[in-house]
Amino acid sequence: MANPSITQYADAADGQISHSAGSWASVRGAATGSSRDKTSAFVNAVQVQNDTGTYYIDRYFLAFDTSAIPDGAAVISATLSFQLRSRVQSGVDAGVCLVEGTQASATDLTTADFGSVGSTELATRTGNITGLSTANYTVFTLNASGLALINKTGFTKYALRHARDFDNSAPTLGTYQI
Repeated sequence: MANPSITQYADAADGQISHSAGSWASVRGAATGSSRDKTSAFVNAVQVQNDTGTYYIDRYFLAFDTSAIPDGAAVISATLSFQLRSRVQSGVDAGVCLVEGTQASATDLTTADFGSVGSTELATRTGNITGLSTANYTVFTLNASGLALINKTGFTKYALRHARDFDNSAPTLGTYQI
């Protein structure tokens, strides 16, 4: 029995969508973001912030072409890895959650995709962002829900959310974490 290992890399349509609003409920529940970045080398993959009463959330979307996995293959394990380039925090300490990305397209990302994030964690969330290394990769090992989303005939889409965004836990005034 073969045990192939297939490595997939993120697509050019991956990127960050940001939104800000005067209330936590408005920013978190928005269907459309205010900006997107899919061209910068480094982006704020996840962020929550409360700066003078304006709340900010950044979400990161990824799509992988997983059609190379044979239809009859049993996917028994998979990981998703990322590396922090820098970390900024003030008073907020929480992790990063991997969820389903339900963006409209796997080949393009628009501000209309901001609300296209799942509500089920697909792997154990990372530890607090302050404890994540900028020297090494952080690895998500997909759970059964994450494995079930792997699309053997097309693209598999995921999103990264700050744990405070996922848990609906608003940051206090003057706190931020990227």
